[in-house]
Amino acid sequence: MLKDLYKNKIVILLATLTTFCFLLIAYRIFRFHNFGFIFLIWNLFLAGLPLVAAYFLKNEDRWRFKSILLFLFCLGFLPNAPYILTDVIHLNRIGTAPIWYDLFLVLSFALTGLLFGQFALIYLSHFFEKMYSKTFSLLAIIFICFLSGFGVYLGRFLRWNSWDVINNPYALGQDIADRVIYPLDHPRTYFVTLSTGFLLSVLFLSYKFVGKSDK
Repeated sequence: MLKDLYKNKIVILLATLTTFCFLLIAYRIFRFHNFGFIFLIWNLFLAGLPLVAAYFLKNEDRWRFKSILLFLFCLGFLPNAPYILTDVIHLNRIGTAPIWYDLFLVLSFALTGLLFGQFALIYLSHFFEKMYSKTFSLLAIIFICFLSGFGVYLGRFLRWNSWDVINNPYALGQDIADRVIYPLDHPRTYFVTLSTGFLLSVLFLSYKFVGKSDK
C-alpha cells in the first residue's frame, strides 16, 4: 500500500500545494525578513495527520483495536484542517509584509488544510460504507463535520488543542459540558460550530453528489 502512494493523485495534489505554501513562507522570510507566519507550517502538519490516519483506516474491514485507534486519532485531529482558516485573525498583526501577500499566504495554507480534511472525510466515508451503508456513512460524515466545527471553536477561542484530550481531559470536559448544558450562555460557540460544520458538509456533499453527477 505504501509503495503506491507516489502514484496517488491525491498525494500528488496535496504535495504540490504544500510545496507551494512552503515556497510562499520561504519568500516571505527572504524578502521581508520576518518569520511571523512560520507557525502555519506546524498547523498544516497537524491538518495532515487525520488524512494519514483515514488513509490507513479505509483499508480496514472490521472494527478492531487498530481501527478504533485510527478512527479516534483521525477524529481528534480533524478540526486542525479547517482551523487554519481562522488564522486570518493574524493579518496586520505580524508586520513587514504587505497585507495582500499575507492574506494570500494564509488562504493558500487554509485551502490546503481544508483539502487535507476533505480527503480524510472521503476516506472515512469509504470505511463507513464498507462497514455499514451509504446512508449511515453520509449521516456520520455530516455529524463529524459539525463535531469538527466545535473543535475549531475550542481551538480558536478557548485555546484547547488535540493533545489536551490526553493532557488535560478534565478541564477540557468541563468547558465542553458547560457549553452543552448552558447553550444560551454561549452563542458564539454555536455560531462557529454550525457555520463551520455547514461549510465542511457542503464541501463534502459537493464531492459526493455534484462532482459525480458530471461524470
